[in-house]
Amino acid sequence: MTNLPNDDRRALMMLSELIEPGDAELDDLLAEVGPIEAVKRIWTGDVPERLHRLTSAAVSCTPDPADRAAQIAAATEAAGARVLTPGEPGWPEQLRDLQLVCDADEPHVRPPRCLWVRGPHDLAELCARSVAIVGSRAASEYGQHLADDLAADLTSAGWTIVSGGALGI
Repeated sequence: MTNLPNDDRRALMMLSELIEPGDAELDDLLAEVGPIEAVKRIWTGDVPERLHRLTSAAVSCTPDPADRAAQIAAATEAAGARVLTPGEPGWPEQLRDLQLVCDADEPHVRPPRCLWVRGPHDLAELCARSVAIVGSRAASEYGQHLADDLAADLTSAGWTIVSGGALGI
């Protein structure tokens, strides 16, 4: 067996890179065996067929998961970011609400496995008063201008703007 990431945080970072949030099979595997063992099972192919299909190309290009975890950690640090995982200080507790939605009607709406954060502030405090500005990925110049102005006004009023990182608005 190849080397594994040496802590849960690095394993969660890898898994977040491999598979989008909201994947029920991966979340079930994580709940059953934890992040490091989940990475091991993915790299040995000891996962359900669908997870194997989702991850096999990345696994074949990454023979040593510990090296990949170290690369992700180094890139995170180089970007001036840090990673938060559920239950840590600074983790926005509002994200637990996504599990309630998942349990009710939307099985693909699930909390993220980890969050990349930039800046020195406490994310939980910032998210206590937060808003997302959501619009088209193919935004017009005018639409982008309006979204920029709205974001500036909200920020000036003490609101934190949150983003999923997609292109557009």
